[in-house]
Parts: sequence; structure tokens; C-alpha cells
Amino acid sequence: MFIARKRSAAFCLVAIFVVLTLLVSRKAIAQLANVLLPNGWQISITTGIVKTLGTLPQGMVLSPDGSQLALLESGFAPPFLRVFDSHTLGYVATVPLPGAFGRPSWDPDGRGIWVGTGDSNTIVHVDLSVADGARIDRTIPIVDPQDSWYPGYIARDPQSGLLAVSGESGGAIAIVDPAHGRVLRIIAVDAPNARVASHPAQLVWKNDGSRIYVALWGRDNVAVINPARGNVVRRIQTASHPEALALSNDGKTVYVGNTDDDSISAIDTATDTLRQTLRLRLFAQPDVGLQPNDIFIDDANNRMYVSLADANAIAVVSTSPMRLLGAVPTGWYPTGSVIAGGMLVVANGKGENSHANPDYDPYAVIGSQRLGSLGTMRPEGYIGDNLIGSLRQLTLPSDADLPGLTSKVEHNGGPMLASGARPARRLDPDELDGARVITPNGPIHHVIFLIKESRTYDQVLGDEPKGDGDPLLAIFGKAITPNQHAIAERFGLFDRTFTDSHVSEDGHQWLTSAFANDYLEKMWPPMYAGRRSEDDSDPYRTPSGYIWDDAMHAHITYRTYGEFAEPDPHHRGRYIGSIPSLIGHTAPYFAPFDLDIHDLTRAAAWENEFWGFVEHNNLPALETVWFMNDHTYGTKVGKRTPQAYVAENDLAVGRLVADVSHSKYWKDTAIFIIEDDAANGPDHVDDQRTTMYIASPYARGGLQHHQYSQMGLLRTIELILGLNTMSIYDAGADPLYAAFTSQPNFAPYEVLPERYPLNTVNVPIPIKITK
Repeated sequence: MFIARKRSAAFCLVAIFVVLTLLVSRKAIAQLANVLLPNGWQISITTGIVKTLGTLPQGMVLSPDGSQLALLESGFAPPFLRVFDSHTLGYVATVPLPGAFGRPSWDPDGRGIWVGTGDSNTIVHVDLSVADGARIDRTIPIVDPQDSWYPGYIARDPQSGLLAVSGESGGAIAIVDPAHGRVLRIIAVDAPNARVASHPAQLVWKNDGSRIYVALWGRDNVAVINPARGNVVRRIQTASHPEALALSNDGKTVYVGNTDDDSISAIDTATDTLRQTLRLRLFAQPDVGLQPNDIFIDDANNRMYVSLADANAIAVVSTSPMRLLGAVPTGWYPTGSVIAGGMLVVANGKGENSHANPDYDPYAVIGSQRLGSLGTMRPEGYIGDNLIGSLRQLTLPSDADLPGLTSKVEHNGGPMLASGARPARRLDPDELDGARVITPNGPIHHVIFLIKESRTYDQVLGDEPKGDGDPLLAIFGKAITPNQHAIAERFGLFDRTFTDSHVSEDGHQWLTSAFANDYLEKMWPPMYAGRRSEDDSDPYRTPSGYIWDDAMHAHITYRTYGEFAEPDPHHRGRYIGSIPSLIGHTAPYFAPFDLDIHDLTRAAAWENEFWGFVEHNNLPALETVWFMNDHTYGTKVGKRTPQAYVAENDLAVGRLVADVSHSKYWKDTAIFIIEDDAANGPDHVDDQRTTMYIASPYARGGLQHHQYSQMGLLRTIELILGLNTMSIYDAGADPLYAAFTSQPNFAPYEVLPERYPLNTVNVPIPIKITK
């Protein structure tokens, strides 16, 4: 994938260097009435037990007797198996793992548990019965360590005791004999000659052991396997990206969570046919975005509890008949739930709140490797390490509780999501004025959407005196970025803009499709930690498509520069679009991610086309432009310094704004500029706070202290161009109404020269190591 290749650059690879053992006790959970997340959604604080965990907890399972629960921490930080008392949530065991992914499987006697290790290509057994503490006592290799197989989800045959293990990257499952420690067979689940890989996820055995059902996460179906013959006997079409599977106690039904369709399917195991699909809807908008990623069956009460990761909720669904009863608010990004001791216990992948990271130092000294020159080793605060999870113990909801709880879930949604729970937020007078501009019938007819790379607000604009910045963190301040400062000072200083994304891997998906699905959310942390190889991009792509698909369907003209571009196999030095809607709409001489190509070269390629459009009076209504060199090579010796990269990027931005402002299109154009993420820098407010700029005659200017997000910017573009929303996130985001005025200022912008030498190169810095 084109975004994944960026991790080869040193600044992005800083994520790998800061992998340290997580000291959970240092991470305090904010105890507030409601927590406002960076994306504008809210988290409701519970009165029950809340337990702080490590990064990205997932795969929570109860022991056979229900007395304990286990989960895996398999995010950016080192992986762990954690076992809790299911009633008190007190720790029973904490075991470091060589890798972790998916869902573990308990031994029938509850004295041990099998775990898939992801990139280690093994499964390991953790003995929980030893007096001196739990430990790994057995390891079974699944495939050669050099293969990309990624074992994770494990299910046990109740008849034979054999284990089925999904190879998420291997397109296969393994049948393992745990008693003798050997793999009996590997069964391919990828269809022959399939263009799209299947990416097998959760799996369950039929009660009699005659069938295995496997959710094919990368596709839209469930594979039915005959384990004795070792082949796929049927593929049952469900909906987009099925991930979660659960078997009813009577064995008659397999329930499927279709993550990218917001639906639950029911499969009849007697006939292996689809019985019903229930579409889950919590908000008035029809867009997808709830992400049902795990299912817990409560057969005794004819209910299932479905984790809705992106709604920050657990859906309560009746199983007979299958219908949505309501939802329960949770923490941030739930990945699973169980019923234990009469309580609902929820694992939240991103915990209870976001974090400021003023001490994060991208130039930290790690061992004998100096990444920069700003100070001592302070790796704490990297965004991947900050995404700490939590466990919540909640009162099991009664039928009478559900209407109020469901209203709370809807109320916690984005500020513009209208539902039965509340109307959309009312606009103030300034916003009403801006709404006359942000409309398909308004004065703006052209949008240029410029995407940059990985900077926080404080890194660049922390020295702006009117904003809420920390000048000590402004390592790319006004001396390095004069144009960005000048644009902010004239067109508006936004000091409360946050990314929906965490890193580049999900950032470009958020900015172009208004969504990062559960597959991407679970895969980028181990990738950035160096425990997973790059993925193909197909599982990242959601049915709602990209903004260019909407532009195509709306019959408006559009062109892209760098985004989702790849080398043209037939013409050296040229580029083509890598997704269907960009074929024929990609600038052929504008290079995608390559830090050895200057952004000024990209700016020249854009300018060449722009002035051609001016001459022929055919500027596209939507342009997306990617200037990425503010990503930098860090302090890699022989490459340009971070300041040189950022300064050159700033000059490219200034030139683009100046060109448009000196053209006839200035009178009806808006330029929107934002980072794809805020991962590579410190910020005293939040590690997802970033820079955003507007350049337009209709920009209101001044300090804009309203909270905005990447999705708010995207929603503004959609409103101007008359495009549909793509997910509940752009549908729910605050448009930038207050940032615009109906009284234009048509004065052009004059580009400012850079004062920092653009060709300054990193040189080796001697390191004195004190013993």
C-alpha cells in the first residue's frame, strides 16, 4: 500500500524505536462527567469499575466456568496476555508475549490458554496453574517464521479438542493437535484465482465437529470448511468485511458481524444457508460507521451483545426474532464484551480519553542511536503508546433501561447527527452567515484540498501569540514556516482542530473516505511497532468509497495530485490512479510519496496544470493535492534536515495559495489545508491536535477557537460541492461555518520567501555515552 511505504522514513519509524514496556500505573483515566474526544464525539463516564489496560485490548473471552476473563493487548506497545477475576476485575495474571493477535482459546479445565502470536507465526500455551506465576510452557510453530501468515483467532473443537487457527495474512486456517504439539493440516480459504485476499478472522466449530465456519474479513462471505477433508465446501455470502462470529449454545445458528455493513447475519448450521441479516441503525443518517466487531451470545435471555467500535457502544440485539433492542454507551472503541457475575464487562480499545503529549520528543536518544538533537530520551507520549485501553464493568441493562441508554449513545454522537434523541446542534449568528457560503448554491465553486504530513499544532503554530500554543514546542515555528503563519494570520488561526486519525496509515483513509475500518484500526499499531508487515490495501477500503466516487456520481469535475497514485507500468516517470474513480483523473507527472523528490517539484507540476486550466477556463471543481515533505527524513545522515524539509513544504504551500489568488479563479475558490495526522510531534493540548488552514476570499479570519476535526473539513467540502456524506463521521462533524463570511476580501496572497537554507543536510553528531 502506498501509505505503508512511508514508514521507511526515519520520522515515522520513530514509532518503532519507542516500543517500551507499558507501565500502566502511570496512565490515569480522566474521571469527568463526559469526555470530549478529538473527533467531537463524547464518552460517558461510568460509575462502575474501570480498569486501565495497555494498548489495543481485544479478543476478550471468559474461562469455561466464568470465573476469569482473558484478553490480549496487541497494539503498539509490547503485547501481553492479561487475565482478570471476572467479578472484581482484579488481576490474576499478566504474561508478556512474543506477539499477540485475535482471540485466544481456553483449555476446557480453565488451567491454561492458547494464544496466536501474529508475526511470530506460532501459537503459545500459557499455563495459569503454576504456583509462582503464569508462564508460556509450550510453543507450536504454524508455518515457517519467514512466511507472512499471522495466526490469531483460535477455536477449539468440543468433540476432538483440536484447535482451528486462522492465518489472517496467509489466506488459510490450520488444524492443530495441541496434545501432541503439531499442525495436522493447513486449509486454504482464499478462492482460486481470487483478486482480493480473504484475510480469515474469527472462526467457530460446529458442535459436532463436522464443520468450521470462518469469517473472511477481506471479502463478503463466510467459508464453511470440512476439517476431515480439508477443503471449503461452501461460501455463504453475508455482507462487507465479516469479522466476528458467535455460535448459539444449541449450535443451530452462527451469528456474523459484518463490520463494514453495520449488520448482523444469521447462518442456519443445518443447511449452511443465510437465514437473516439485520441492519443496525442508531442514527437518523443512513451512512455506515458503527463497526460491529465482536459478538457475545446470552442464550438464556435470547440476546446478543454486539460491540459497535465506532459508535462507542454495545448494541443489544434480540436473537428470536433478530432485532435491535437498543444500545449501551461504553468507552472509546469497544472491541468486545462478556457477561460475568451478572454484569456487562466491556473492553475498550482506545480507553477513556485522549492525551496531551508535551514531553514527546521526536529527536530522542534511544540507546546509542541519536534521532535528533533536542534532548534526552523521552519516548513517552508517542501517539501509538498513548492509545491505552480500558475495561468497564457496567450494570446489565434491563428492557426498561434501554431507551434511556440508547438516547445517551445517540447524544454522544457527532454534534451534527440528528436522531430521535436530539436535534442537530443549532447554529449561532456567525455560523448562519457562514452557512450562506458553505452551500452548493453559494459563491464558492472550486475547492482545492491540500493534504500534508504528520505535524501537531504546537510544532508549527505554537509560537502564534493569539492561539493556545506552547512556543517551546514550536520547532518549526515562524522562522521555518513563514507562509503557514501568514496564511493563518490573514485567513484564520484554528487552534482547536483535531485529527480523526492517529497515523498516516489511517489518516489518508479518513481524509478521503471519512472512515478507517476495524481492519485498519487493528493492523496499523503492530505495523508501526515493527511486528507486522505491510498489508495490501483492499481490506482498508469500505463500501462507501472515496470522495472521488461521490464526485463522479455527482457529475462534477475532479483531479488528484499524488493521492492514491502509483507508477504507470507502461510509461516510466508517469503516474496513474490506483483506484477506479481516479483512472484518468490523476496528474501524470505529480509524484506520490517519495521524500527524495522535492515538494517544489510537485508544486511546479501542479502549477503547470493549473495555469493550463486557467487558460482553457476548465479548472476542476475539486482538486486534492498531496505535499508530503513536511514528513521529513528525521535526522538520517546525508538527507536534508527536518527544518529544510518543512521549510520547502511551506514554500510549496505558499506558492499554491499565491498562484490561485492571482488567478481569475480566486473569486470562487476555497483552499483547505490539513495534516493527515499529528503523530510525529508533541502538543500540550492533545496528541491529535493539528494545523488547519483556509485560504479564500470568504475566510472570516481571526482566532477560531471552535473545535473542528478532519471530518469537519471534509464535511465542509461536501457541502460546498453538493456531495453526499460517506460515513456517520462526516455526517456528524461540525462544518466550518464560523470560519467563513459572506463579505469577501479579494486581495491576493503574496508568497513569502524562506529564510532557512533548503538544502541543509544532516551530519553525524558525536554521542557521548556516560556509563
